[in-house]
Amino acid sequence: MKPEYEAKISSYLDNKMNDQERQAFEEACQKDTALKEALKLELKARMAIQVYARKERQTFYEKTALFDQVEKKSQSVFLGKPFKMAASVLVICAIGYIVYQYAQPVSPQKTFEKQFRLYVVPTERGQLSDSINPVDSLWYAASLFYQKQEWERSERLLLHLKGQEGFMFNDVSQLMLANIALEQDQPKKALEILLQMERNNLTLGFDISWYLGLTYLKLEDKASAIEVLTPLIKKSKVYGQRAKDIIDQL
Repeated sequence: MKPEYEAKISSYLDNKMNDQERQAFEEACQKDTALKEALKLELKARMAIQVYARKERQTFYEKTALFDQVEKKSQSVFLGKPFKMAASVLVICAIGYIVYQYAQPVSPQKTFEKQFRLYVVPTERGQLSDSINPVDSLWYAASLFYQKQEWERSERLLLHLKGQEGFMFNDVSQLMLANIALEQDQPKKALEILLQMERNNLTLGFDISWYLGLTYLKLEDKASAIEVLTPLIKKSKVYGQRAKDIIDQL
């Protein structure tokens, strides 16, 4: 990344630009292809860091729970014939269940449940303080409620961000609203939101196509899901393999 790009992109994503500087930067993105790509890569990198941190925390908690279990030593050990017979029955049942599952055709609904992941929300721009920027504070609060899966509270705030300037406030908010609709088992509502978004979006085009494809799966519309997901196989490094796996199952 060019040094001058790095400084501008960091200032933009960290909300260190005033309104005029932010507008000038976004206009420059539309004209400078290299700057567009650099912005997109930086945003993806920040999102990846958040995902990694979340996984590390989850791994830590899982290991802690495992250590607690190990410390609780059992007072008796059942190694007799009845225990061995019961264990054998459980193994046979488990194998039978696995065979049964693989023998069943994979439905779009099951594919949706397996592939759906919430959109990772970048929260670096704002702080929860009205003295800094009311719009940034609104975004930050909506993002926190979203991550905590407090859907109704997040949705109320996100609705106020629609139409605001800047991709993070308008486009990301709409993508989050679509995911909230999916979490609340309202795929038709999610579809309506996603169809209004531009899939040639500077930074979110692949994300929009991915969640649109999942929405079609939720609606049992295999043909539309395949149509939307197919371009991702060659164009998206993030969603390409997952899109291919879905299409192969369908």
